[in-house]
Amino acid sequence: MPTTQPPHIIRGTVTGINGVVEGATVTGTIGSITTTAIGTNSKGRYILTIDANQFTDGWTAGTTVITLLATKTGEGSQTVELVIEAAPQTQDFTLSQISDLFYYESEQNGYPLRFNLLVDYEGNKISQENPLSVENVGSSSDFDLINNPSTVWTITNNDGQPEDETITLANGDVYKRTFTYSTVSGMRIMTARSAWQKQ
Repeated sequence: MPTTQPPHIIRGTVTGINGVVEGATVTGTIGSITTTAIGTNSKGRYILTIDANQFTDGWTAGTTVITLLATKTGEGSQTVELVIEAAPQTQDFTLSQISDLFYYESEQNGYPLRFNLLVDYEGNKISQENPLSVENVGSSSDFDLINNPSTVWTITNNDGQPEDETITLANGDVYKRTFTYSTVSGMRIMTARSAWQKQ
């Protein structure tokens, strides 16, 4: 027989990287019964009304757990488990920071895994439409031992010290750097070397 408990109210705000999220869906599930709120408004706000008459045994404040899910395509999703209290409750969501992946070990055991979503320097979420930008800037990895470029030293002084060094990478690019010397107690001592310059 249905209970006569009053409806339970859960309200809050759904936000994303660029502020409030309009049109997000918020659902609340207790057991096998799911209630859906009207999509969030232009201020990202929602109100979820849980009708106690849907449940044969109602719920117990401080004990019954409701699973809340906020989601919007292109923004992400977040799941929260909330213990129902006697008074109306507030639960906010941040879709841009957390996205849920459910890993099922078996049909009986499911585990939510939560990941931080990457954003670019402008705060835009990384997606298929906005992929990570990767730039090859010719870092020192071009000259590491794994790539093992061939090296040629130019030696024109009687002391055998090189004036410059030239390397050739596997792709055929040639880089050169030069050396600077100072005379200390009659000896030439290397005191500086230039950055690699592409030839």
